[in-house]
Amino acid sequence: MIICVFGHPGRTYLSTWFCYQNWVRQQDKVVKVIIDGGSCHNLASKEVVEKLGLKLLKDPHPYHVQWLNNLGYIKITQRVKVPFKIGEYIDIVECDVVPMIVCHVLLGRPWQYDGSSLHCSRTNQYTIKWKGKELILKPMTPQQILAEHLQKCSKVRNHSAKEGEQKNLSASHKSESESHKPNMREKNKREGKNLVMIATKSEMREVRRNPEQILIILVCKDTLLSVNDITSIPSIVAHIL
Repeated sequence: MIICVFGHPGRTYLSTWFCYQNWVRQQDKVVKVIIDGGSCHNLASKEVVEKLGLKLLKDPHPYHVQWLNNLGYIKITQRVKVPFKIGEYIDIVECDVVPMIVCHVLLGRPWQYDGSSLHCSRTNQYTIKWKGKELILKPMTPQQILAEHLQKCSKVRNHSAKEGEQKNLSASHKSESESHKPNMREKNKREGKNLVMIATKSEMREVRRNPEQILIILVCKDTLLSVNDITSIPSIVAHIL
């Protein structure tokens, strides 16, 4: 990820590039939460459903989305109730289940509306009303988000490198295994089974590389000799014919 920022010197603009992001704990598990005012739905990933063992519910109003990945249109047919805690704020939010990897839970406009939340663009903080109180939800800093992103990229590179090493090692073992396999053609020749006396291309190339090698050629007299004159060929061959 490359970020280019142009602005007045001395001002901090990094916070304007990120949505609210934070890690929260639920059932001794760590869950990534993003608040995005541009989303019309509250969303939960399939991973968090499995991670927290949540019960899937049928979505009464199925719909299609496309922006979550490049697999084309995806039909959303299930939803789930996700419990989470951010500081003092404890809530259970109903989310549609989608195959996303950017986070575990994405809180959109429905959550903002229900909590009468206010967003401060400068601090990227949310103020919500909860049980008669006003709570301020503080996000991760831009530096923390960038550090997390770089760490994730490093893990992906290491994983790709390990996969490449495993593929190369597997190919090497396969090649070595093939080289140790017995030559079935030579075995059949020795045992006299399924004996094929037609020379292959590789055998002909071997003959060309070794001109001193003795080569026996069998000729079909009726097919290859148009006349009965066979004096032009060696007497030993003529005798066989």
